[in-house]
Amino acid sequence: EFFFTKHALIEMSDENISMAEVKDVVLNGKAIRVYPEDPKGCSRLMLGFSDGRAIHVVCAQQIETMHVITAYLPLSELWEADFETKK
Repeated sequence: EFFFTKHALIEMSDENISMAEVKDVVLNGKAIRVYPEDPKGCSRLMLGFSDGRAIHVVCAQQIETMHVITAYLPLSELWEADFETKK
């Protein structure tokens, strides 16, 4: 089960990212960062691709629910071409 924060829903709307795309990134993407001290619980930054677009999703597992904290399209000005390494 997925829970989308208000912030995530706003970002997804602004970036035209669907819930299906976010779920696919979480389930099939690559974890590129882990944040063990996150107040929402151990969270991670996931990278996935949809229709040629790189998508980043920050999520945290909460017992039986995956909390989606945010989702966005990483900017090439901030990320290397692999979208895994911050400039």
